[in-house]
Amino acid sequence: MWQQTPATPDGAKFFNPMRVVPDGDASILSFILFRQDGWDDDRLAGDAALVQADLDRLKAHLSA
Repeated sequence: MWQQTPATPDGAKFFNPMRVVPDGDASILSFILFRQDGWDDDRLAGDAALVQADLDRLKAHLSA
């Protein structure tokens, strides 16, 4: 398991666990995005979109 602890511009840190599991000739990556204290639905959706963009770039890189 890989754990990411990013920091926001104001220095707040939060925990994002990630796991890669072998699946035959491929792998399955799971990433858990937790809603942080004070986040409304729009803030969570915005952060989820950033995570999805990162995962899409990772997939494109690994598939090349």
